[in-house]
Amino acid sequence: DRDRIMLPKSKMFFNAGWVLDLSQSEKKAKQKLGLFGGLGFLDSKKAFYGIVMSGQINFLLPYEPLPKETRGQPKAGDKAQRFFHSVILCEVNEKLDVESCNMGTDLGFEIGGVNATASSTVIDAASTLYLGKKLCVHIPVPDEAELTIPALIKARDNSTATKNVVYPNTNNVRDNQVGLQVGVSVRNRHIVDRAQACSISHVVWQQQIQ
Repeated sequence: DRDRIMLPKSKMFFNAGWVLDLSQSEKKAKQKLGLFGGLGFLDSKKAFYGIVMSGQINFLLPYEPLPKETRGQPKAGDKAQRFFHSVILCEVNEKLDVESCNMGTDLGFEIGGVNATASSTVIDAASTLYLGKKLCVHIPVPDEAELTIPALIKARDNSTATKNVVYPNTNNVRDNQVGLQVGVSVRNRHIVDRAQACSISHVVWQQQIQ
């Protein structure tokens, strides 16, 4: 909630998994503005933050049926490429030092259960830059990627380092909700502190057109 996200987070939180938090600069700004009753939007720079010990965070992306859908309802185990084309992930736009996370080199990506790190590319469009830093990566859905459901992700989590699953609608989570699993983990072993943490602030996906 609003008060909890403003609290400081020790390394213990990040060792247990990715943490929904505000950037350090945003917290300082909000604390100063709090003296005047608060201004702006609290979630303007809200993101999930992780270090190497945080393990993998998973996003389950829903498939939204197109008008006059002819492919039928997607099912767990279906080839993901039938329904999804690609995914874009972006980090929060904040000023960081040179030792902080690099979106293009320090993160590992998994799409539909398949390692997709090698196929990820950093986007250099002007709209995705902040103070010259490239914030977003584009990842095509691999040929072998499959759709899944929360129950299967949870079952796999019992034997892996995965800590978190983020659903598109937290108020309506169903174990049989079919979607595309997108996993993100920190692969740079030197990213061990909150000040260096990697972040995911936006997830955008493109569906296949019939």
